[in-house]
Amino acid sequence: MKFLLALLLIFSSSAFSGEKISEAVLREIGGTKKVMLKDIAKGDLVVLVAYGLECPILRKHTPVLRAMVEKYSKKNVSFIFINAIKSSTDDEILANNKDYFVGNTVYEGKQPPLLKELNFTVLSEVAVVKLSSNEVLYKGSINNQMTFDVTREKATQHYLDDALNSALSNKKLSLTKTKTFGCDITY
Repeated sequence: MKFLLALLLIFSSSAFSGEKISEAVLREIGGTKKVMLKDIAKGDLVVLVAYGLECPILRKHTPVLRAMVEKYSKKNVSFIFINAIKSSTDDEILANNKDYFVGNTVYEGKQPPLLKELNFTVLSEVAVVKLSSNEVLYKGSINNQMTFDVTREKATQHYLDDALNSALSNKKLSLTKTKTFGCDITY
């Protein structure tokens, strides 16, 4: 089984060259304010996270995400959490964020729906975007700690962390796409 999982990860990490996103309009949860992605980012790199804490895998990743938000905000990397659960009300999303605190603000993607444009399929999927070119540098899993049939005490591969370190050092990313495990997103 581990061999099959390794093959799946290798296969899903094949060439992922220069996918671009359009200018994204987001609505701040708990308000009516609409903002452009580039206007809320601190710097050129942004991590987009498919958010919805109803998902147990995303809940388990919350401490890792909190630590990454803290670590990379000092390097002007913004983490933007985008609600992917259509049935969640603003009050429910804000309550979840208060309980699990993954970021200061959660947004909802509008025209175009950003997560759909990125072909995100599950909650906890992430993308690293270089805003100056709107290029997706990495898309996939946060790390390899959890899959549907494996939960490690600690991650042995840190995909998002590695992608951010390479991007911040202007190095070519060794891995640009991985398989993500989480709860399905329905559009």
